[in-house]
Amino acid sequence: MEFLKSLREALATHEDFLFHTSIYLFCMLGPAFFLWFASGRNLLDFLGIGQWIKSSDGQKEDTSKIDAELLKSCIQDLRMGNELSLAFRQLDHIPLCIATSRGADTITKLDLTECNICDLSNLCYFPALELLVLDKNGLSSISTCPVLPKLHTLWCNHNSISSLGSFLGDVARKFPNIYYLSLMRNPVNPDGGVLGGLGIIGRGGRGGLGDNSDSDEDEELEGEEGAKVKKAEEAYTKYRLAVLSRLPHVRVLDDEDVTPEEHKQAQEEGEYSIKKAQDASLNRDEDEHWKWPKGYTPPSHWLRDVEKMALIRDVQKDLDNCGEDFRSLAKKSAWEANKRLVSRYLEASLWQPILNGLPVATAILNTIRFRATYPMPIRDKALLEKGLTGGPFIVSTTRSRQGWPILYLLFHNQKCMDAKINSVCLLYSMERAIQSLDPQNQEIVLFIDTKGFGYANVPSMAILSEMSEILAKHMPRRLGVVFVVNVSYVVNWVYDMVSIAMSEVTRQKFRFISSNKDEMKKIIGDYIDLNELPAEYGGLAPRADTNFSVHDYMASDSYLSNDPIIANKLYS
Repeated sequence: MEFLKSLREALATHEDFLFHTSIYLFCMLGPAFFLWFASGRNLLDFLGIGQWIKSSDGQKEDTSKIDAELLKSCIQDLRMGNELSLAFRQLDHIPLCIATSRGADTITKLDLTECNICDLSNLCYFPALELLVLDKNGLSSISTCPVLPKLHTLWCNHNSISSLGSFLGDVARKFPNIYYLSLMRNPVNPDGGVLGGLGIIGRGGRGGLGDNSDSDEDEELEGEEGAKVKKAEEAYTKYRLAVLSRLPHVRVLDDEDVTPEEHKQAQEEGEYSIKKAQDASLNRDEDEHWKWPKGYTPPSHWLRDVEKMALIRDVQKDLDNCGEDFRSLAKKSAWEANKRLVSRYLEASLWQPILNGLPVATAILNTIRFRATYPMPIRDKALLEKGLTGGPFIVSTTRSRQGWPILYLLFHNQKCMDAKINSVCLLYSMERAIQSLDPQNQEIVLFIDTKGFGYANVPSMAILSEMSEILAKHMPRRLGVVFVVNVSYVVNWVYDMVSIAMSEVTRQKFRFISSNKDEMKKIIGDYIDLNELPAEYGGLAPRADTNFSVHDYMASDSYLSNDPIIANKLYS
């Protein structure tokens, strides 16, 4: 009995403790619970331990780097309406803590202007989105964007969209119900370049055209400005037709209503209009003198790079103001002064205004003058026969895996030791190889066999220096790779001497290989198919100089035949 009495007293004391503890906890935690519930925040975030949260792909997101005021403002917007603005915030993606907040699935308008955003994948949390603003973000594509079936309006102005076909394909797949699209101030949009520079564009697109019909600005432009405007308008028309051919439901493009005539013409031309628009956009800011050569398409990242394009225009301007008739001089030497020529020299200078200690425009002028002194094209058959006898310079009929012509320099076959003749033959051989290039390629493979090099029979420094100077100053960006085989200590010494004049870009092209055929096969095989590589270098093909006849070699070259189409083949 005493035991039961003691047990009842202990339980009574325990129940009293539990009761008082519960009252205490409720008084302390009740207000905190109420504040958490009213805030609508995640419990872990409310308690201060939610700094790291998991995103949908399992990666972590550091919410501590997100401005607290931004979070507060966005969550308030999500609670109070169907519009959300993240404009002018430095966000490379939409924070998951915002995207997954209550109310995100009801947002119909989202503004991401000038956020430097590059990842659009978290838009999947906004399924009701109808209007999306992506202006001024440097976007080159929208490939990371999810499908948004309700989206009908997309603003993507002032970005870096350069591939029209790819972009329109993404829009068609991801926004099947789009009817309002704005792509002003993008590389794919020809409008805004010439027209904007002349102050013709109004509120957007071509909105300024025709809006002020009574003003002086609408007077007909004449001369060079008029030609630029006409060309820009033609390019813009092609661009609009290209967009409408892929997105037939679009009713407003670049703040301008689409006419029934445009829709009809776009559907008649179909996909072909996209190619026409792309071709037009490449030359949207060009005049009759400075164009990309026919058949050549510059890399899209060049067109997106404002600094590179500005450098190209600066060099063009320097050449136009040089005071020489450089175009006529270039044509006489089977050269064409175009944008590809300028960009090639800028590539060699690593996109700097100075090449080999000279302004790029001056370097180009020096090459034009240099070519005129030979003169180019080289058709002195007697001189070439003397320098090519034995086969020291052979342009192979085969190509590398990259499609580059292969020029063999076989010094052990050299019969003529005259530096001037050898430099002319090297220049002729380089031009012969370049002649066979397709427009999109610009480089060749230089294959140098130094077999037998020694102090007693090494070519004179005059010959080597002349060759090095030609390659460094007048053939920039022409070497895809240089193989130097059968290397000896003498070769290394010679290279140290002649490489002083080379740029770092050129020096990185060299591959030095010993006389070991397995080593040759391993290194050269990445560039030249073993079935095309001569057996003496580890391949399966005959020697490059097998049955070489200087007369047959020269007779097989249209370069010596006064062929008028040669100048069109040389995309220099």
